Amino acid sequence: MNAQAYTPQPIKRVTNQPHHKFLNILIADDGSRDILAAIDLLTSLKLTNCSVTAISVLTSREGDSYAVRQTCLEQTSSIFQEKGISIKTRLEGGDPAEKILDYAHQEQSDLVVLGATGLRHVFGIPLGGVVEKVAEEIRQPILIMRHPYRGLKHIGLYTDGSSQAEYATQYLAELPLPDDVVVHVVHVEPPADFDKLISQSWQSQSAAASPSTLTKELSGQEIIQKSVLILQDHEINTDSVLLSGDPCEQIIRYTEKEGINLAVLGARGFTKGKRWELGSLPHKLLHNCPCPTLIVKDRRNWEIRN
Repeated sequence: MNAQAYTPQPIKRVTNQPHHKFLNILIADDGSRDILAAIDLLTSLKLTNCSVTAISVLTSREGDSYAVRQTCLEQTSSIFQEKGISIKTRLEGGDPAEKILDYAHQEQSDLVVLGATGLRHVFGIPLGGVVEKVAEEIRQPILIMRHPYRGLKHIGLYTDGSSQAEYATQYLAELPLPDDVVVHVVHVEPPADFDKLISQSWQSQSAAASPSTLTKELSGQEIIQKSVLILQDHEINTDSVLLSGDPCEQIIRYTEKEGINLAVLGARGFTKGKRWELGSLPHKLLHNCPCPTLIVKDRRNWEIRN
């Protein structure tokens, strides 16, 4: 069951050159199809205020791939330079996940880009081990790219009303998005827990269930409106919908139905001494979402630099 929430009128951008935050982008370039799609996505943005670093990491078993990786980096550099975008490249040896995490910290990256599978994925597993480790441990926003790139027309922003979701909304709003992009603001109300249903079973459905449903719907609309207002303040066209059910299932279904090109959501940051800090929903989506996924964890470096 779903109910349409607040649907504002399309916005016509009135600012000729809207201000966008400086972006320091780190690309884990393994030469895969996913990374080629990521480069297409990035170069379609208005990256006039950014710096790009492309890093390729060879393990001890991949020494014979040096020339291939170097060629991939040169091709990546050429694409960005043709667009007038500053880029530097590095070819390193070692553990790929550790190197990416180290560089993201050293460079104070505002966005880290990886391919969903890359060249090291295990057959039958939808997400590469390197990507999963980086996604779990990194503090910075991370874009997990899946090929092919079909343009950036519809972005799905999935919000639960948390501070992390608000960070993700603000981060998305400050990206140099295309003028004609539409951001679909989606909130999913999870199903009522089993114990609550049992405790209310003696009451009639008309007396108990209807007020509860109305309360949840209003709460969901308030959550949605909060994100919509942030996006509209940045002259971004929005649509919105309130869904009900299992959040992961509903998000994947909506993403497929609406042809979403990029899924965006917030998540908890990594805490020293803990591993599975990504959260269950972002973790599930990283494995199963049919489109590229942007997860925003921590915006402190982003705020300080800008």
